[in-house]
Amino acid sequence: VTLLSLYATSVLAAVPGISATTFNLTASADYITAPDGAMIYSWGYGCSPGFSPSFLPTAADYPAGNCPLMQLPGPTMIVHEGETITVNLTNALPVAAGNTSMLFPGFDVVATGGVAGQLTTEAATGIPVTYTLTANKPGTYGYHSGTRSDLQIEMGLYGALIVLPSTS
Repeated sequence: VTLLSLYATSVLAAVPGISATTFNLTASADYITAPDGAMIYSWGYGCSPGFSPSFLPTAADYPAGNCPLMQLPGPTMIVHEGETITVNLTNALPVAAGNTSMLFPGFDVVATGGVAGQLTTEAATGIPVTYTLTANKPGTYGYHSGTRSDLQIEMGLYGALIVLPSTS
């Protein structure tokens, strides 16, 4: 084992995600398949119909080569340091679920549209909200619902935001 470790080569890992400066996302319900084949009702963020982001590393590395309407966890958004990011959120959850929203801990976010909520502006059914932030520090961050978090995060409304260092 020691001899083998001397000849080990470095391995690079890549997290598949979507890349853009404007993300059109939808919060919706669907069923996910568990490893045992069971279907589990869940909520998640996904790409809105008609939204065609770039895929990183490539579309072939992304599940099914596309950005589904609902996935768990939500899409990994990949951006570059210094970019201004816009996230347009549409609420397609069942009416009984109520409003939903997105929080981006570690960032100053400006929200427009939507309806007032306890922690941030929320997307009601038929009333989308836009979140704008500047990716000012490289790193990996989480995003999640800020509405009824005890329920909505448990149901699957969360994901990752990766800020790559600027190339300049």
